[in-house]
Amino acid sequence: ALLAIAEKDPMVLDLCATDVRDVAHAHVLAATKGRAYERYLIGGDNLTRDEGARILSELVGRTVKAMKPPMLMFRLIAWMEERKARRTGGDAAITRAIVDDVGGGHLMYSSAKARSELGFSPRGAKETFTDALRWLVYIDALTPKTRARVEAKVGRFSP
Repeated sequence: ALLAIAEKDPMVLDLCATDVRDVAHAHVLAATKGRAYERYLIGGDNLTRDEGARILSELVGRTVKAMKPPMLMFRLIAWMEERKARRTGGDAAITRAIVDDVGGGHLMYSSAKARSELGFSPRGAKETFTDALRWLVYIDALTPKTRARVEAKVGRFSP
């Protein structure tokens, strides 16, 4: 999704911006500090589509629009992605099953229990998005025009 938004797509969902490094660290915290048989939700900053679009506009060097398309549009896009994936042998960026699961809602979660019981403290959304975009530049996943624009804003990933 971040790749598509960096290129041209709008921000269409509210979401919980979670850094994979924080998820890995939370596993260590749960193993060392967690209570047996307990579950801990791990997430970063919860963002509305408007907040996400504002942050990403700053980081990708173009205006990212926030919109809430009708469910019919989501299902049509998912159907087209599934057809493309079948034709090319690749993976669909979105599927009808995903659309049905999200149901036009959002992907926001509370990590309050992990914060209070484990001492979990995730990175902020801006840092998460910045590092993810640097990675996309590093692996050459963006079109040349987008890559130049993003790299000018966030720099390069250095291993």
